[in-house]
Amino acid sequence: MPPTRPSDDPGGLELSRRFFQDVVLPALQRTLPDLVPAVAVGVPGGSQCHGHDDLVSRDHGWGPAFAVWLRSPLVPADAERVDRFLLSLPKEYCGHRVLLPEHAVTLDEYVRSVVGIAVAPTDPVDWLRIPEEWLFEVTHRPLLLDVSGFAGLRFASFLNYPEDVWRKRLAAQLFWLSEWGMKHLKRAQTRGDSRATMMYWVRFSEVVAKVLFLLHRRFAPYHKWLFRIASELSPMSESIMSTLDQGLLSAPALWSHEMRGIAE
Repeated sequence: MPPTRPSDDPGGLELSRRFFQDVVLPALQRTLPDLVPAVAVGVPGGSQCHGHDDLVSRDHGWGPAFAVWLRSPLVPADAERVDRFLLSLPKEYCGHRVLLPEHAVTLDEYVRSVVGIAVAPTDPVDWLRIPEEWLFEVTHRPLLLDVSGFAGLRFASFLNYPEDVWRKRLAAQLFWLSEWGMKHLKRAQTRGDSRATMMYWVRFSEVVAKVLFLLHRRFAPYHKWLFRIASELSPMSESIMSTLDQGLLSAPALWSHEMRGIAE
């Protein structure tokens, strides 16, 4: 089991919300009231964005955090005002180091840094060029302030594949299910190659998890969170992931029949 947080530990996302409400928002309304409609504030990344941060997460990039996203570039004088505002904020909150942004950036710049483009594609081929884990990230950016709604609309525009793109992604993953779980796994087992058998079983398990995300119309995260979040999608997903665990935990001597049976 992963190291869980104490019951009174709010986690990174809640800490970020509290820091914003207690410190950032009052200061923003007091010093930059004219700029509030032109900015959005959100949590810019990390496992706290999707609620899976635990005690292990605290060794890197963890803590109360926020970013300031601009609807459009500011004139130099206003950009300097925002920089001074950010520098004035406390560096610690409730005993935790605050991850303060150095500057505000336009939402275009930020989204491009996450998925490689600033706005959701209109061409299906362009959707296919974006790695799925990037789409997971850009659709898990909790907003703390978005008075005019521009940031929420932008992030929401990436939420779902167009239908033909979804079908293409699903067909590709089903092909790899057959490749790793049937063809190559059986050959490795027949040869008695336990290392290759393990490798193909792990690849098969990875594709199963990605298929589950697609069937639930969700984007799959990158490898660190793939299996954990897949098991949380639904009771069916939890059961399937438990079945995959049986293959991973089986003794190598049993793989030749147990793993093949599970794959089939």
